[in-house]
Amino acid sequence: MGSAASFDFKPFNTLRKRWLHTYNISPFGGDKREGAGVENYFFNRLLAPARVARDHMAMEFINPPDAELCAILKRPCTVAVVGCSDNPARDSLRIAKLLKGRGFKVIPVNPQLDADALQSALGEKCYPDLASIPEPIEMVDVFRRSEFVGEIVEAAIAKGARVLWCQLGVINLDAARRAQQAGMTVVMDRCPAIEYARLF
Repeated sequence: MGSAASFDFKPFNTLRKRWLHTYNISPFGGDKREGAGVENYFFNRLLAPARVARDHMAMEFINPPDAELCAILKRPCTVAVVGCSDNPARDSLRIAKLLKGRGFKVIPVNPQLDADALQSALGEKCYPDLASIPEPIEMVDVFRRSEFVGEIVEAAIAKGARVLWCQLGVINLDAARRAQQAGMTVVMDRCPAIEYARLF
C-alpha cells in the first residue's frame, strides 16, 4: 500500500496555481488588486465568463461543508472509481492510488479494461459497471463526462452507495438532486487530492 505522504500533489495544483498566482486571481473570485494590467484584462475577457457560469451553478448546488468533506476523506471505505484508467498519467488512476494509500478499498470500474488490468496497481479486479461489483459500495467517485452522471447515479442508488463524488468539471445538477433525494451525500466539481491538501 502506497504512502500518502509520498503522493505527488503537483499535477493537481498546476491549474490552481496558474489561476491564483500567474493571473493574480483570488480563490474567492475577482482580482486581488486594482489596475492589474494584462492580468486584469485576461481575467475580465477570458476567465470571468467561466466564473459566472460556475457561480450560477453554485447558486443551485452547494457542496458539503469542510467538516463533512473531512469526515468523508478521513474515514476509509469501499469506493468505486468509475472511469478509472490503466494509464499512470491519467488523473483517475492517480486519485485511485491516492485513496488506496489513504486506506480506502478502491474498486476500478471501466468496461473497456480487462478484469485484471489494474490488479497490480490497485490490488482489485476491474468491473464493467457498478452493478457487476459483488460487494457493497459506500462511495462512488466519477471520472466520466457530465452527461453520464445520471445513469451512474441510478446505479449508485441501486448499490446503496452513500456518497457520490464527481471530479473537477463533472457537473450534473439533475443527477445531483436525484442522488440527494435518495439520501446520498453529493460532492461535485471537486478533486480529493486538492481537498486533502487543503483540509489536512
